[in-house]
Amino acid sequence: MATICVFMGSFMLWYMVKEPGMNHAPSMAAVAGFTWAWIATSPSTRSGQPRAMHEWALLGALAGVMTLIRFENALFAILPACDVLAILWVSARAGDRVALTRTVLGCLLCIACAAIAFAPQLMWKAIYGSYFGTLAIRPELQWADPHISDILWSSRNGLLSTSPILYVGAIGFVVFAFAQPSIGIPVLLAAAAMTYVNASFEDWWGGDGFGMPRFDGLIPMMTIGVAALSATLVSFVRRFPTPCAIGAFGTLAVWNLTLMSVAQEGRIRLGEAASFGEVGAAQARAVHRWIGMPSTYPASLLFAWEGDVSPADYDLVWPNRMLGDPRRPYGQIDIGTVDDPFIEQGWYVAEREGTDTFRWTSGMAILRVPLDHAASLKVQARMRAFTYRGAPPQQTSISINGRRGPLVTLGPAWQVIESVTDARVWHAGINRLELDFAWAARPVDVGAGADTRLLAGAIDYVRVEVVGGSR
Repeated sequence: MATICVFMGSFMLWYMVKEPGMNHAPSMAAVAGFTWAWIATSPSTRSGQPRAMHEWALLGALAGVMTLIRFENALFAILPACDVLAILWVSARAGDRVALTRTVLGCLLCIACAAIAFAPQLMWKAIYGSYFGTLAIRPELQWADPHISDILWSSRNGLLSTSPILYVGAIGFVVFAFAQPSIGIPVLLAAAAMTYVNASFEDWWGGDGFGMPRFDGLIPMMTIGVAALSATLVSFVRRFPTPCAIGAFGTLAVWNLTLMSVAQEGRIRLGEAASFGEVGAAQARAVHRWIGMPSTYPASLLFAWEGDVSPADYDLVWPNRMLGDPRRPYGQIDIGTVDDPFIEQGWYVAEREGTDTFRWTSGMAILRVPLDHAASLKVQARMRAFTYRGAPPQQTSISINGRRGPLVTLGPAWQVIESVTDARVWHAGINRLELDFAWAARPVDVGAGADTRLLAGAIDYVRVEVVGGSR
């Protein structure tokens, strides 16, 4: 049942049904076969009986095959390597030269069989001129800047956020590791290494793939985790049936609360027929607005706490943070175009004039600027002042996290104002950029039209750029 749940609930279903021509399904199968052979021949599962030479050979051949399919699968060699280190340590302390010799010979045989199975891939020599060449289009590995949090919890193909069943499997495997440390700990080490490598890829999100298929080799381990956690939960429910029942039925109370919320917001008309599809979507949005997406925890909760925002903002704000790509030391928020995640108070509805999209402000407007890291930045804002006959000169300033910049005179035509800021005024996460104007007026009060809004200036975009390549 755990296998069925993981298969149906993860990205693997896509690569078995929609894109079976890709290598992710055979990669998963090869790692599963290697893991099975490792567990079946492990001394810890056979009362200390050491591996025979033919078992070392089989393990090596399977290692070569799985690496032949995907090079990153070589990381799962950590599993038998942990066995070898443990045996060598115990044998050396006990002075058991026979066990030491047998283990060393077994390792050498394993490596030799892995090399033979991997040999077809050495066609790289003919193509690239090197036995260990790489594809020209392969993304670079940035070892010093891994996106660990992103690759696990981001809405941009995060492993756990987009496949919640794998969150269950990950938690369950930790439970399993406590019960079976000789198997669980090596797998956790391999999973940690796989996470670090995948998070170090330049395109850590995996391009335009579905989900996070670079973790295909971990699917068999996730199945073990789901089974382990299921067994634990069954035991827990048997011990505490009443609280579990209350918790389960409590979801119906949440359903009612969300229905009340969308009714209060006017999304449904009381006493009239409504589509439960539309009502359900509105209820789901209400829950998301309150608590965000649980499969992004704890990353979204930490993000919300540090930035004083809702966990729901994590979905769009953090994946679109600026300076996250070393090749793009700049970032821009186009006001009036998909800017809802970034605007706070002081903004009116989006408008368009020709090709320009913008929003009017009411005298003070706050913008969220998500940064990957602090840096000295040049801030640019394209804006124009609201004006009328006899209007006083308009002045504006840009404040970053409460630190006000110099005043700039603003005219009725579009212009770009700039402010150079020190790295000390910024921080990683959400920064508040505040635009302050000297005065605001209602067009209806000054003979400039029938608009009753209090207007100060219109903003087209806000852009930041690293000064001097600082970080």
